[in-house]
Amino acid sequence: MIYRIPVCVSLLAGLVLLAPMRGHCVNTVEGIARSLPAGEEVYTETHEFSGNGHHISYRDPAGALIAEKRLDYSCSESAPDWEQHDLRSGKREGGHWSGETYVLQRDDRSNSITPDGTLVASSGFDKFVRRNWEKLTSGTQVGFEFALPARLTTIGMRISKTSALPGEQGISEWFRVEPSSPLFRMLAGAIVLGYDEERQLQFYRGPSNIGDAKGGDLDVEIRYRRSPATAGLAPVDAPQEPQQPGGKNHQCPRSDA
Repeated sequence: MIYRIPVCVSLLAGLVLLAPMRGHCVNTVEGIARSLPAGEEVYTETHEFSGNGHHISYRDPAGALIAEKRLDYSCSESAPDWEQHDLRSGKREGGHWSGETYVLQRDDRSNSITPDGTLVASSGFDKFVRRNWEKLTSGTQVGFEFALPARLTTIGMRISKTSALPGEQGISEWFRVEPSSPLFRMLAGAIVLGYDEERQLQFYRGPSNIGDAKGGDLDVEIRYRRSPATAGLAPVDAPQEPQQPGGKNHQCPRSDA
């Protein structure tokens, strides 16, 4: 049996939290996910950013909404408060800060962890990459803890510069993300990320953060495109008033994780 590590940065571009506020500038990123190795379109992602808030809607090829995700980066850029809801299965998972501990949640279960080093959660991974851009592009390997809601724990990960994938256009920097443990590296495939010269995520290959229609694991390849900033618009599927994931006011740690 292969041990799969659901480390998705579905990221991309950095993502999940508060719904954009009316009157604020909303930036939109769209991604098309294709299954591996078949290459069939399985869903689209629409990311909407406003201030510290990020809302993601996932739709199947027919346009039906299948999942939503919200993130709030006000406590931490790399480990935001976030919540994801799969509308097909009803499954919910997420994480939020409670002082110096980070609480991971999966349906009705939860676990509080105290990070030992830099904590990265959900789409905060994209902001983590940008924060460490100079190190990574110079060839330095960077380690971190990644939150795994599916197991209510964290796993040691590392990211480093890697060779370009053949045939891909518009990508200036490639990175490889994998478990720090040699054993886990034998059991879990690596994630490959491609960024353009403006440090924007353009390409993702790895496990999806949502399952297939039957709830099974899904490996995908996602290509992203960005639209010009649009003022005064709120996302169709997001609530009109900003709120934290889970509707709670959480206590931030003393410093960014």
